[in-house]
Amino acid sequence: MKLPIISLAFLFIFSCHALSSTKVTFINPGYEFENPTGDFWLNVTLFMQAAADDLDIQLTVHYAERNHIVMKQMVRKALQDTSSYLILVDEKSVITDTIINSTQTHPAIVFLLNKPHDQQMKRINSKGFGILGSIMPDNFQAGKFLAQHLNTIVTPPKSYTRNQMIALLGETATLAARNREQGLLSYSNRETSLQLKQRISANWSHDEAFQLTLELMQRLPDTKIIWAANDAMAMGSVQALEKLGVRKKVKVGGINWDKNQHLALDASVGGHVTLGD
Repeated sequence: MKLPIISLAFLFIFSCHALSSTKVTFINPGYEFENPTGDFWLNVTLFMQAAADDLDIQLTVHYAERNHIVMKQMVRKALQDTSSYLILVDEKSVITDTIINSTQTHPAIVFLLNKPHDQQMKRINSKGFGILGSIMPDNFQAGKFLAQHLNTIVTPPKSYTRNQMIALLGETATLAARNREQGLLSYSNRETSLQLKQRISANWSHDEAFQLTLELMQRLPDTKIIWAANDAMAMGSVQALEKLGVRKKVKVGGINWDKNQHLALDASVGGHVTLGD
C-alpha cells in the first residue's frame, strides 16, 4: 500500500546542476535516532543518503529533534550557504515564518512533505527566494484508504450493527495529521457499516497511544478497528491490546511503514518515506 509519489527531489536537483559540484542541505525536523514517535524521519534521511551516494551528491543533514526553535536557527544558518540546495520541511509553518522574516535570500529551495500554502508561497517568492518546487504525499488519500482497508478486513457486521472504530490522531497542528484525519472522515461519514466512536490525538507517540488505548478499550470494549495516523501510535495500541488480552479481536493499522510494522500491524500505508530520494 503506497502513497502517490509526485516526483523525486534528488532527481530534480540532478537535472539542474552538474553532479560534481552539487551540495544539498536537508533540515530534518525529526530525530537522528529511533524515538517514541517512530523512525519515519530517520528513514527519510537513510533513503536520501542512499540516493546521494549513488549520484555523488554531497548531502548534509541537520536534525532539529522536534525542537522548532532549533529548527529556525538551523534554517537561518543554512540560508547563508547559497552554494547548496536546501530541502526544508515546513512543519507548523515554522519554516515559512523564518524565511519571510529573514534578511537573507536563497536561490534554490525545495519543500519536502510539508509546504507553505499558496499565499505564503507568493510572499516568499516576492522576497526573492528561489523556490524550485515542492514534493508532497497525498495524506488525505492515505487516511481514507487506511480506514477503508481496515473496515474491509474486519468480519462484516450483522445487519443491525456497525463496526466500531477508534481513531488516534497525530499532532493536530501539523498539516499531515489534519489531512489524514479528513481522509478518515471522508470514508467513515459515508460508510454505513462503520461507526467512528472516538477521535483523539496521541501526538504521533507510541507511549501516548498505549495509555489511551488502555483507557478507551475499557470504555469501548466492542471496538473492532483502531485507525492510527502513524505506525508508532498503531504499535502502541497493539501493545495495549496485547496487555488487555484482546489483540485478536481488533484490527489495527497505521501510516509510515515503520520498521517491523508488518509483523505487528494488520495494515500500514506508506511510500512517502522515499520522497526525498
